[in-house]
Amino acid sequence: MNRNDWDDSEWVGDDQNAHAQINARVQRLLGNLGIDKKAIAAARIADVWNKVAPELVKQHTCEVYNEIRYGQRVLIVQVDDSMLASDLSAQPYLYLVKVNKALKQEYGVEHGFDGVRFTVSSWSARRKRCVAQCSQPPSYEEPAPVVALSGDEERAIESAAASIEDEKLRIAIENAMKSNISWKKGIETVKGR
Repeated sequence: MNRNDWDDSEWVGDDQNAHAQINARVQRLLGNLGIDKKAIAAARIADVWNKVAPELVKQHTCEVYNEIRYGQRVLIVQVDDSMLASDLSAQPYLYLVKVNKALKQEYGVEHGFDGVRFTVSSWSARRKRCVAQCSQPPSYEEPAPVVALSGDEERAIESAAASIEDEKLRIAIENAMKSNISWKKGIETVKGR
């Protein structure tokens, strides 16, 4: 085949037409390979989300998918933190516009999503709780008993904190010192058993 026989007429024209033609060819190729349209759509959604989401949000994103709710296409973004989901839910239209614009630019999708919903991934929340619980070694010791302070110990604490002029601060420091000494005395009684 020489260069003159090459039919490139379908590649001539505006970028959007060429993009649509390339997209159609890719779809046929993927269909021939046995990859279904849902998998393609899921990959596109994840790709677009990774392009428009801020880095912090991407680090906490667990899953991104679309759902049909009451006849509307809704982008569901699952994150691993309820505070982040709440913050993102305050500006859903900001992300809706960004995602729809990216879908149109990247894949030629004219009608993107009708809404965005941010939720907490139940799987990642359970995993976070498990990691938090498992990261602390189990304690086989019973907690130290509370031991009352003697009058001399209390007077010593009060005289040590007497130079502090701010009353709230002086009381807080006295309470902390009393708790600390009581805890230490409790540890000593457990060790002495």
